[in-house]
Amino acid sequence: MALSTTALVTLILGIVTLALLIGFVRGNFSKSASQFEEQSAPAPLLSPPLNDPLIVSKEVVIAESGSTFRIDVGARNPTNADWPQAYPVISCS
Repeated sequence: MALSTTALVTLILGIVTLALLIGFVRGNFSKSASQFEEQSAPAPLLSPPLNDPLIVSKEVVIAESGSTFRIDVGARNPTNADWPQAYPVISCS
């Protein structure tokens, strides 16, 4: 059973194309998976020092319109009283 030259070349091109596609898809999936893990990982708890009751992970953020980012805030409540009106205020300049 002899294969023609055209059939061999077609078979080799098909195998090479398949290998390149598999490598491309694996690379994209692993990059997407690592980005997802990075974004979904729990942030470490911020513990403010005794002399400053509030700590922020990023005090200055430079971002483009439509971009997303994460800011973590840690607050020390020395009185253990409820803070019903406490909420973050974000201003842009």
